[in-house]
Amino acid sequence: IVVSKPADMLTVPTDAGENYTLVNLVSEYLRHVSRVRQAFTAHRLDVGVSGLLVFGKSAEIAKALRAQFAERV
Repeated sequence: IVVSKPADMLTVPTDAGENYTLVNLVSEYLRHVSRVRQAFTAHRLDVGVSGLLVFGKSAEIAKALRAQFAERV
């Protein structure tokens, strides 16, 4: 899943426990449209930075996507 992240949104929760994050919103969307229960981040963008984010629908897919990012393929 590819999502456009606004600059003012967190990608993942921090230790402070924010719930309004992109990974939580994508996970909620997936629960409504499919049997997938959770989105998994393939990479992150810092708060203050906008751009496209890639999520996997499973931990295995996200791991493979992270490897592709690391290899720049």
